[in-house]
Amino acid sequence: MKLALELDGPAPPGGELRGRVVVTEGVGHRLLQVAIRLCEHSRDYREDIVYASAILAREGELAAAETLPFALAVPPQAGPPIHTEWGGLAWEVRAWADVGFKRDPEVCKPLPLG
Repeated sequence: MKLALELDGPAPPGGELRGRVVVTEGVGHRLLQVAIRLCEHSRDYREDIVYASAILAREGELAAAETLPFALAVPPQAGPPIHTEWGGLAWEVRAWADVGFKRDPEVCKPLPLG
């Protein structure tokens, strides 16, 4: 299974982000989700905090070219990425599928703020 993430443009903090997850190669899955998360990292630490998420499809088969629309609330505290010599913070949109006995496909993009 392969996924593509299409976003409808920037969304303001506290607004709504709309987009689509497109299945470019289909296969059976247990769950297909999309989320807005804050990714924090340093040299020896990494944490991803989910702020908004949606389940797009439950267990079953997804065909190639299938498109699943979504709308997620952008957290009011969302801001531009911060990178320093010690680490950083960045907001992103992530779509992923839980597939049995294989690597879970995922696709991530920076959260477009406007």
